[in-house]
Amino acid sequence: MKSLLLTVTLFILVTGLRAQDDLPFLSEDKNVSGIWYRKVIVSDWNITEPKSHVEEFPFVVRALEKGSMEVTIFFMFEENCQQIEFVLEKTKKPGQYSAFWGANLMYIYELPVMDHYIFYSECRFLEQKVYTGELIGAACAVGKI
Repeated sequence: MKSLLLTVTLFILVTGLRAQDDLPFLSEDKNVSGIWYRKVIVSDWNITEPKSHVEEFPFVVRALEKGSMEVTIFFMFEENCQQIEFVLEKTKKPGQYSAFWGANLMYIYELPVMDHYIFYSECRFLEQKVYTGELIGAACAVGKI
């Protein structure tokens, strides 16, 4: 029930902000290095099977030269903690980053709330595009609205 409420809240937030003005992209001088927490995730990917319990872990972002970023994600797979590292390469468009040889384009939007961003990605997966939006925050208010 909480996830449904959070999903609806994220869509309302994005829709409301778009109605006012376009969301500002991540500015060039902004450093988003640090530990981040995913608060909400929404996607247009149609999953017909019920999801099993997924544990969320914080992820780490580290600034690289020329505006690119290294992202380290931790997750549980078959009861073992796994780690994936990848690079988000800065593109010529403001706020746009590319990963996995251009198969994933990510846009980072700054929100008016301090230390909160929307990561919006377009991913080509098995000859179709999957769109995902994530509300990211620095504070660890996990489980609280």
